[in-house]
Order: sequence, then C-alpha cells, then structure tokens
Amino acid sequence: MLVTTKLATGSSSIVQDLASAVSPGTTLCSAQNGISADNILSSAFPRNPILSAVCYISVHQHAPGLITQDRTVGLKPYAFGLGVHSGGQSASASLKRLVSMDSQFELVTEGTEKARWEKMIFNAAWNPSCALLGLDSMRMLRHPLGMTIVRALAEEAYTVARARGVNLSPSVVDRTVGWAAENPLSEMVPSMLRDVQARKPVEVEGLCGALVKAAKELGIAVPTISAMDRILTAKNQALLEASLQETTPHHHIAPAIPQQDTTVFGNAQLPKQPAWSHLMERMPSVLPLVS
Repeated sequence: MLVTTKLATGSSSIVQDLASAVSPGTTLCSAQNGISADNILSSAFPRNPILSAVCYISVHQHAPGLITQDRTVGLKPYAFGLGVHSGGQSASASLKRLVSMDSQFELVTEGTEKARWEKMIFNAAWNPSCALLGLDSMRMLRHPLGMTIVRALAEEAYTVARARGVNLSPSVVDRTVGWAAENPLSEMVPSMLRDVQARKPVEVEGLCGALVKAAKELGIAVPTISAMDRILTAKNQALLEASLQETTPHHHIAPAIPQQDTTVFGNAQLPKQPAWSHLMERMPSVLPLVS
C-alpha cells in the first residue's frame, strides 16, 4: 500500500484512514516528504513491513485525474529511490517486488535515511522560501533576500541532520542552494508555492515542524526554520478560518491570531513574536504572499 498524502496539518487522520485498510500482511510504503513519515507508519503499524520511497520528480495535479510531470525538473536520473525502513526479511521481499515493477524505481542499497535527509534539506530550503515570497526558482535567483533565506534554511536543516548522526557531506548545502543556477531551464514551482497559489494548506508539519521538533530534541537553534514554521502554520490557520466562515456565515469565529502588535503577511495579521524576529530582520514588513 502506497501512502502519498501530504503532512499538511497532522498525521492522526492519515493513520485513522489507513487502519481500516491495513491487515497483518500489508506492506506499507511511504512516498511522502519529510523525515517523519516512515516513523509515523512504523509507530502506528509496528508489525507491518514498512518501505520508504524518496520521490525525485515534479508533478502537478491540475484537476482530479489530470496530472502532469515537469520533465525539466529532476533531482536524480530516476523517479523514486526505494529502501527498507523496518520489517526485516518480509520488507526486503516486498521491496524487491516493488523495484521490479518499473525501471524508474531505484533500489537504495544503503537505506533511504541519507537520501531522505538530502531531499529534506532541499525541500526545507526551497519550499518555504518560494511560498513565502511567491517566487519560482528562476525568479528567486534574481532576489538576493530570497537566496539569503534559501541558504539559511539549508544550513540549519543540514546542522540538524549532522546532529542526528546522518553522514552527509557539507557540500549538500552548496548543491541545494546552487541547484537553480545550475538548472537554468528548470523553472521549479515547489509544491508549497502551488498550494499557496491555490489557497490550500501548505505542508508545514512535514517540511518545517518536523525539523523544529528534531532541533529542539537535540538542543539546536534553528531560528529561520522556526520562523517559517510559525508563519506558515499561521497561514494554514487563516485558510481554515476563512473556509469555516464561508461555510458558516452566521457564526462568529474568534480570530486565532491576536490583532494587536502585528506584522502584515499577505492578508494575514501575524503577531510580532521574538521567535521569528530573526527572519523578519531579513524581510520587508509587507510580503505579497496572498492577493
């Protein structure tokens, strides 16, 4: 069973949805972003084999049943890197069968943790920054402030990975930041930016919240990632409140964000909290995220 949902606002609903469909012999494969997806499945289904898939292609769902792939954006020469997360021999057998199904499935023999962290650093750097400033990768290259944020995010994510014991080369930061310049034909529109444009919740828990949690456990400061986590979580909450107001127009919904002492963020009013002053120092007070 392939699990491909986004970790936008929480994982409990995903587990609840899966519980009725998972049997003792079911192998689960997470093809989700972030560093926590595999652990979420193994914690919820400890007796089931768990596979891990890292996606390296860019696709966009325009409408139900209409999905396109951007062939100019590719982080690897294959579409998915696959490995075993947990489950021993049973998981290994399932992995072998899955890899044999498509030539674009690549067996990651050393395990997917390193590959998942490399992509996490890429996602943590480009997704929130592009969503925040409303820029694709090519336009971001011409935005000095944006590239400063991309590097800060990549460096902080790398620091967390190394503290977790993941054997990554320091060059992963420069490769991440330099990707757009080295791929001038790839006008990458990250998934978070697409969600912002479509006024959908962004994948903040999987791409920011998990790093903030890991950094806290390790006693590491990640001020830029923490700022992004707070800003985008507030944006998700604002979208939820707007949706509730549309469906219940006669009920007053108290704002979750205080209106006093605020910073304008698109149409949202965000509290000026010390935890994200680090990021606000690098940005103008008005950010054109949402029209």
